[in-house]
Amino acid sequence: LLQSFLRVVTLMTQQLLEWKELRVEIGTSTDISRAAYIAAVINEAYGRQRTSTKEVAYRLQCGNKPDANRVLHLAWRGDRFVGCASSTLNWSINGCGQWGFLAVAVSDKCTGVGSALVKAAEERCQRHGCRRIQIEYEWRPCSRDGRRVHEWYWRLGFRPTLVGAFIAAVGFLFMSVAAGEVRTFLICQKSLRPSSQRPTETGNKLHPY
Repeated sequence: LLQSFLRVVTLMTQQLLEWKELRVEIGTSTDISRAAYIAAVINEAYGRQRTSTKEVAYRLQCGNKPDANRVLHLAWRGDRFVGCASSTLNWSINGCGQWGFLAVAVSDKCTGVGSALVKAAEERCQRHGCRRIQIEYEWRPCSRDGRRVHEWYWRLGFRPTLVGAFIAAVGFLFMSVAAGEVRTFLICQKSLRPSSQRPTETGNKLHPY
């Protein structure tokens, strides 16, 4: 029993130390050798075929250019890939950027990976002059996971745009009928504020990622 207890304590200690090493960086062609592994983690996180090795490799290559419009942010804990998000600088008029393609490894959800990725994506857009940021996602109010994600985005400050509200109303009618459950597509934006003015989103209770 003592050996088993010590083994569990050792594993937990190693995991905690590894979690402290979370880092987020822009993916480049140097990461292409791991594209298949990255794609597999993303697809598992989405619970479906969301991407492919080819698409991931293409997104990684975009990170080689210092003036790239869209890049893929990668989150790592040691050598283990734990999540990603994309950021786009020129998404729409009036200095609006965008982030999306957010995925967190199943084993690392609710540990702050998603918040770190969003922070990196928004800070990149802000450094390049973006004054607003946009996201798009499918909202499923009857789904527990759908509600949690929607509530998290709401806490981050995202609100539907006028165009987004119209699309949501139309989508509610057509998507709900087609899917057999209540769902719609939301386009939301928020203003980008300096880092010192942003609320801290940490802790398992605040976000689903």
